[in-house]
Amino acid sequence: MPYWEGCNGIFYFRFAIADVQVCDALIKGRPAPTEFHQSAITNHQSKMDWGLVAMQMFITNILLSMLWGLLTGNVNEGNLMLGFLLGYGALWLLYPAAGIESSYFKKTLQAIRFTLFFTKELIVSSWRVATDVIKPLPRMRPGVVGIPLDAKTDLEITLLANVISLTPGTLSLEVSKDRKTLYIHAMYVINPDDLRKEIKDGLERRLLELLR
Repeated sequence: MPYWEGCNGIFYFRFAIADVQVCDALIKGRPAPTEFHQSAITNHQSKMDWGLVAMQMFITNILLSMLWGLLTGNVNEGNLMLGFLLGYGALWLLYPAAGIESSYFKKTLQAIRFTLFFTKELIVSSWRVATDVIKPLPRMRPGVVGIPLDAKTDLEITLLANVISLTPGTLSLEVSKDRKTLYIHAMYVINPDDLRKEIKDGLERRLLELLR
């Protein structure tokens, strides 16, 4: 969302996503970079428009699911899920035919892929920890590893830290002051580079694909 920001008593309009640096120009008396500023505003508004369309389609999908439940006279979880899938299919056919593009279908598939991947990681990690605990000679090699981040925003970093902590055997500790490194504690640090690659190519990449 846009917000007002001040510097040395001069307030200007700034967008959180499009970080337009006009403050220095205003203070020094130079004309603000209007053309670049306008381009950033346009890009920001375009992202908001696409996001609004995707949200409208999601709400429509939910309403179609509820309508299906009412028409069939069976409003339970399984039937509503079936109605949601049928509504999703109908929207997938109708919206492109009407010339309307949306990221809703792409993001839905990415959300399903991420959920399946994360579920697999939970099962594999839980099994590994459980079997190692009951063994007479555990293979644990705990350690702290720094993960370089491609995640930039508070939301991206927070969600990544949370999904890492939810995975058995790993725990997010803290983020560096420059927000470029996430430090985690892991139970199995055989090779730190392999662990970094596993997290970056697995959880982080899929999470950022879903959020961006």
